[in-house]
Amino acid sequence: MTTPVIIAGSGRSGTTWVLDSLAEANRMRTVFEPLHPVGVPAASRFAHRYIRPEAQEPELRAFMDRVFSGNMRSLWANYRIRPDRFNPLRHGPIPIYLHIRKSMQLLRKYVFRRDLSGLIVKFIRANLMLPWLARQYGFPIILVVRHPCAVVASRLNLSPADWSAEKALARYRDDKSVYELIGERFGVDLAMPMSAASALSCVWCIENVLPLEWAARENYGVVAYESLLMHPETEWWRVARHLGLEKIPTTELLAAPSQQSALDMRGREFTPEHIERWRTQLRPDAIDAVADMMARFGSDLYSVDSAMPARSVAVAGG
Repeated sequence: MTTPVIIAGSGRSGTTWVLDSLAEANRMRTVFEPLHPVGVPAASRFAHRYIRPEAQEPELRAFMDRVFSGNMRSLWANYRIRPDRFNPLRHGPIPIYLHIRKSMQLLRKYVFRRDLSGLIVKFIRANLMLPWLARQYGFPIILVVRHPCAVVASRLNLSPADWSAEKALARYRDDKSVYELIGERFGVDLAMPMSAASALSCVWCIENVLPLEWAARENYGVVAYESLLMHPETEWWRVARHLGLEKIPTTELLAAPSQQSALDMRGREFTPEHIERWRTQLRPDAIDAVADMMARFGSDLYSVDSAMPARSVAVAGG
């Protein structure tokens, strides 16, 4: 079995697009968000945790061993199907019908292909344990980052049942190790009152600022979503080289929407206007909240004055 590779990032940062594009180009099996606490109940005690690079975590190690062996049995991680969506007491007949139809499409795509080799694993709840993963396994890792305004706008447009700003922040606020780390490192009190935009901006900073700092030390790669869109001829090759992959996605493959993409982007081309869509989706006070939180965390990769990264984020070794 070839060495597994890892795609990581915050939710709504384009990680599914990156995962599927690379997997299809290189005929790889995917493991989809194995730390999803509902899709994979055994992962609930590990999701979003801050793990020190040198920590001994035998239970987490045993769980990840199963993930990277390719032998995990999960409707969600293997086929992207959430069993809880079939509950007739919580959902009406139309949502259940739509979920069944989507599930059949996913099963046809992921069950009946026999030409796949290699493993590519995507996490959106492991940013604070990337150094631990890097040291424990030594597998190639790419961290995908995206403009915080775009991420905040996307999350605000989604159902609060899955993307509640308060719940997202509470995961970190209620974790003593994260609460103390953020307070000591940045002087930010996660218990202070926050608007939804401020809370989601804070979550973006928690999930990206320190992982970006750790990348050079731990030798994992970083790529900006915007750069993959606007400079595909160079950025995809840099990512592929870091991951040890032979091929990059074709133009036609990159144009296909990911399973997780917004419905209003299906079938549309990516353009500079797409990258700046958050300017029309967020109110001025929400954009100000993002800028304020980035300043609190000392984050300079992005600015609310530009849709592109303020500086390059190099893929390690690329």
